[in-house]
Amino acid sequence: MNAGKRGAPFSYPDQFVAFMGFIYSIFHIPYRQMEGFLRKLSGLVSRDITADYTTLFKRISKMNFDLPETISEEEDDIVIAVDLSGVKVTNRGEWMREKWRVYMGGIKVHIAVDISTKETLAIEVTDETV
Repeated sequence: MNAGKRGAPFSYPDQFVAFMGFIYSIFHIPYRQMEGFLRKLSGLVSRDITADYTTLFKRISKMNFDLPETISEEEDDIVIAVDLSGVKVTNRGEWMREKWRVYMGGIKVHIAVDISTKETLAIEVTDETV
């Protein structure tokens, strides 16, 4: 991880930065929101894994992430698994939403995966009305 690096050693492994780069390339969320995502995630797994948004930007910008654009041409049937997950973008004004029962500000992530090859076929991000 730190072989050949000049200066202070990295605090976060390359796999962790690759995971965050994958999250960034799929969801297109700003780096400051990724920092908030990590803080919430660290509370769930009982580990301190929060990285500063500038660290995320510097490390992710040095990596290359390529997602396949199309599925392969095959004659066999393709079995696709589709999953939907909701993500709350902000906590601002949460007490007003609960008081007036106005639910807004979330996004939905639709992911389609080929079961046999585990290839990501489609990723769609929509608002909460879909």
